[in-house]
This record gives sequence, structure tokens and C-alpha cells, in this order.
Amino acid sequence: MTYNNNLIDLNTDVNDNKDGMETRSKAAIEQNSRDDVTDNLEDHLKYVNSIGRSKSVRRPPPSKDLDLEFEDAMQKVSKRFSKSLDQSVKGFHDLKRNFSTIKSKANQNINSRSAVAACPKVTPFWKYHVLKFGKDLYLTTNPDMKHVYCRQAPSYYVEVEESSSGYKLILKNPCTLNVLMIIEKNNGSFSYRISKDVYLNDGILTNYEDAAVFKGVSFTQPISRKYFPIESLRNQFPYYFKNFEITDSLRRTWNIGSIPRIRLSRLNKIKENEYKMIGKRNIYFHQNYTTNDPAKYKEKDPRRVYHQDEDVKFPPVLSCFRPFKRKNILKDMKKLKNNYEENPYVNVNDDNEDTDEKYYYGSDGLYYLSNTEDDTPNENKLGWITVYEDQEVFSGVDNRGMFNLVLGMTLAIGYDSCIEI
Repeated sequence: MTYNNNLIDLNTDVNDNKDGMETRSKAAIEQNSRDDVTDNLEDHLKYVNSIGRSKSVRRPPPSKDLDLEFEDAMQKVSKRFSKSLDQSVKGFHDLKRNFSTIKSKANQNINSRSAVAACPKVTPFWKYHVLKFGKDLYLTTNPDMKHVYCRQAPSYYVEVEESSSGYKLILKNPCTLNVLMIIEKNNGSFSYRISKDVYLNDGILTNYEDAAVFKGVSFTQPISRKYFPIESLRNQFPYYFKNFEITDSLRRTWNIGSIPRIRLSRLNKIKENEYKMIGKRNIYFHQNYTTNDPAKYKEKDPRRVYHQDEDVKFPPVLSCFRPFKRKNILKDMKKLKNNYEENPYVNVNDDNEDTDEKYYYGSDGLYYLSNTEDDTPNENKLGWITVYEDQEVFSGVDNRGMFNLVLGMTLAIGYDSCIEI
């Protein structure tokens, strides 16, 4: 592959470093909390990878040699993290206090049954939690024990490399650290190299033994005024009126970016026709602004794209990135607690489990379940990515790599919107 130079050498000997960590005194541990943080990251990645990878991608169980390789690799990753984790120390210590219980219960669930088979509600989408540790990211559909019954998909460790002209996102298998995707922003445009190694088979994301890579470039395109004619709002929020356009390996054209929509303001009842723009920070993978007709993910009526009303459904999208709005967290959590009637929990009937334990089955906040209590926001959450299942787009070997493309580019544009604004 063209990106072999990005692979990390897994054969480096770190035994001396491990021995040193094991013999540290209690006082030294307190003085070097950053090292403890990275140790917890290793445990967290092992846990999430065990439940997020093994059920979602058909592959033989990892060997003992692979476990040793993973341990060595994570020691190297920990060294890289140690310089940029100052703001994440508290989050990892919180995780450490609960991790023993989470891990033991997760292992009990995995050994007793298939989590997906046990869940009475298999959602027609995958929901990723985007975690931010220092400068790097981690994508998982099962961030903790309460999400063990959510629909599972491969996890990704995302290394972020910054430069004077932009940045590079390197998405890796968190167990082997093999590079799966490289997405680079350079002077306003995105270039990408996507591994075509995954496709949807009978509802399961399945590995395809192929070293092929799909390459492309994406440039910004302004949103036409016929899809948003309110000039005052266009002038007030110019950043949200652009999308990136890409073409996939089957020559289908897609948009990636915001879908600005309006509704009548509820706060101003004196002025007539006072509009408020809503959901402007969300990022979508769709076809609503393409010139292709017909297109599966395109709303034919432009007014239904930008105008929100009770009888107007949200335009069709294939994926969505929702950023974590930290300043609204208390208001949002109170709203979730008091205003939603939907039950976000799975009913698990098992004599071997605590019946009082509650498990989420996943929400999207858009088409299926508006109660997003399973977001479980915290200081390490950058946001959430929902990828909707579509047999026509993801199934079959001809569509291999399409899931990676949708997930990777949604992450890239979503990440870009978080650092730009």
C-alpha cells in the first residue's frame, strides 16, 4: 500500500519500561499521573475493542502473539499521548474507578451470549461516540458497559498530525495499529486514501481480504440560494453555507456538510416572519445539493430541505455528525430527563444478570429515536456520528470501502467544523 510508511513498528522492546512502571512507588505515581492516564487508555482500548470488533467483523480470535503486539504498540502510543493529555487526566481517573466493574460485566455478557442477538431492538444504524484524548481521537460504538447492547461496529484510533497548512487524520485499527484511512486537509481542500477492506454482509460489517485503496479529493461548494433563500441568515452565518463534494468509487456524487434549516422563532412573538436557524452545526453525508437527478439521498422540493415544520420530515441523509455542545449540557440533560416519553433502554431478560441494570440500545436523534440519553456526554466526548444502514450503498463486494468512506469523511468534516468555529 502507499501508506505503509505510516504503520507503527510493533516489535520494539519495551520490557524495561514496563518493569519501571511496575516498581514505581506510591509517591511517584501521584507525581506522574499522566503515565497512569495512558495505562488506563490501554485498558479502555482493550475493552472497547473486545466488544466492538469481535462481534462486528468476522475474523479469527486474536492470538497470544497479537496480544503481546498490542501491548507493545500501546506502550508506544502511550508515550506519544503523554505530552498532550493534561486536560484528560481527570476523565481517565474517573474511568479507572469504574473500569473493573465494567470489564467484568462486559466479559460476562460476551461469554454468555451475542449482545446483538440478545437485544430486542436492533437499530438500523451504527452510532459512534467520538472521544478526544489530548490531540488524538478514538471512535467506538460501545464506550462503556451501558452501551454493550448497542449495535456494534469496528473501533478506530485516530492519530491527528497538525501542520502549517492544515492537518492529517490517520485512522488505525486500535489492536494492530494498521492504517485504514488517511484524510488530510491542505489549504481548504481534503484528500483521502480509504482502505476498501470492509463491506456489509447480512447486516454485519465484514472484512474483505483486499489491499486496494480508494483515493480522491474534495473541494468546497457553496449552497445554492434556492436551497436557502433567507439572505439575512446567510450573511449572519456565512460559514454554514458550504458543503464539500466527493465522488465515490462507483461514480456517485455526495455532499458533506451542514444542512441549514429554519423555523419561526418561538421567542419573538411580536415580529412576524422572524426565523431562527437550527441544527446548523451538524454535519451530514447526503445528496441534497448535488445536480444528479435522480439521487436516493436528495429531497426534490428545495423548500423541504431548508424549512422545518411539523409535517416536513428531515431531508434524507446517509450519516450525521452531532458535536457536543458543552455550554448547553445542563439544559440538555434536564430536557432529556423531563420531556421525553421514549424509553432508551433495552429489556434484558436473563437469570444470570442483575435485573436492575439498564442498558442502552442506541438513538440517532433524527429519524428513529429523539431521546438521546445514551449520548452520555462528558469532557472526553467531541460528538457522535450516526451511519444509517443501506443495503444498496454498503452491501456486496462492489461497495467495499464505502462504509469507511462515509464514516471517515463525516468525521473529517465534523472535526473540521469543531476547530474552525
